[in-house]
Amino acid sequence: MRVRELPNFERGGVVPPPELVSMEITMTPEAKVKKVVTKQLKELGAYYFYPATGGYGKSGVPDIVGCYKGFFFGFECKAGKNVATPLQEKNLKEINHAGGFDLIVNEENMNSITRVLSRWSLSKRW
Repeated sequence: MRVRELPNFERGGVVPPPELVSMEITMTPEAKVKKVVTKQLKELGAYYFYPATGGYGKSGVPDIVGCYKGFFFGFECKAGKNVATPLQEKNLKEINHAGGFDLIVNEENMNSITRVLSRWSLSKRW
C-alpha cells in the first residue's frame, strides 16, 4: 500500500490512503472521554501527554498528565460506572499532595475541563 507525502501535515507528513480514512473506527467509552478532555486541553494551550506505563513506567499513573500555566495536573479518565483503582487513587493523592491538580474525569464532568483548570490555575497564583 502506498502513501502520499504532504509537507507539514499534522501526522508527521504522511497521509493515510483514502480507504483507511473512510473506515469508521469504533471508540471505547473511555476513549470518548479522553477525546473530549484533550480537545479542551488543546484549546487551552496546555501541555499534556498519555504516559506509557508498560515496562519501565510507573503503574497507576493517570491517563493524562500535563501542565497548564505552570501547574501540573493528572487526569484519570473513566466511563460508565468504572472507578479508579486503589493504585490510581494513590497516585492522584500524591499529585495533590505535591501541589498538582488531580481529577477523575467521566461523562458527567468531561466538558468542564476548561472551566476547572482555568479556575484552579487562578487560585494557585501567588
